[in-house]
Amino acid sequence: MSKAQSFKRHVLGGWVLSGVVVFQSGLPFSILDSSAGSAYDGLTTITTTASLASGATLASALTSGSIGSRLGGSTQGVSYLNINAFRAAPVIGDDGAATGFGNLGRNIYRGPFEQNWDVSLTKLFSIRERQTIRFTTDFFNIWNHPVFSNPAFTDIQNPAAFGDIISTENNPRIIQFSLKWSF
Repeated sequence: MSKAQSFKRHVLGGWVLSGVVVFQSGLPFSILDSSAGSAYDGLTTITTTASLASGATLASALTSGSIGSRLGGSTQGVSYLNINAFRAAPVIGDDGAATGFGNLGRNIYRGPFEQNWDVSLTKLFSIRERQTIRFTTDFFNIWNHPVFSNPAFTDIQNPAAFGDIISTENNPRIIQFSLKWSF
């Protein structure tokens, strides 16, 4: 083997690339009405689901656009959900003091789409027959994609913050290096 071939083998050989990629839909969440169900349980605080407003659909309750354009929250006039698509539980009785339950199911919406890329790049160096050095670089969240949380406030009795996404679930890009000598 020539010196040029030996040099190429040492420089270009011994590389290992591995990784884990996750693509998944967001976590489920419910639209709540903290004032619902008072006609049935006046002693404890229970939280049940709200109802769809007349003419609204489950799809029309989600605002449109990219997730980035819907992060302004109610302070920017945009949120992940349209509060006008929901209404409070119906009033029961003649005095109007008690409410029934809403008609929305539990966990009918999903939060923002999630993706994460973790990559590891390793180079193996042979020193002698029984000695090797392994240098590894690990990239966690290599593309630095944020994973946004579900809306923090999904109770229609809190219209000021309803449907706002205010946090992320993951860390920013993290890079770590390691060196291992085996003998």
